[in-house]
Amino acid sequence: MSLNLNRESDVPICHQIRDQTCDLVPSGDLSAGARLPPERELAVTLGVRRTTVLEAEG
Repeated sequence: MSLNLNRESDVPICHQIRDQTCDLVPSGDLSAGARLPPERELAVTLGVRRTTVLEAEG
């Protein structure tokens, strides 16, 4: 799973994660019903804090 986060954007990182993750299914990059990586793993992969990933879920 590849997300392109723009740390200089006015859009909060958690919103970027949420929006880009939601776009993965319609684009075909993620199958419907597929599981996302665990929050800790995703946070490490994206170079963000775990709370940022949790905020994206909310």
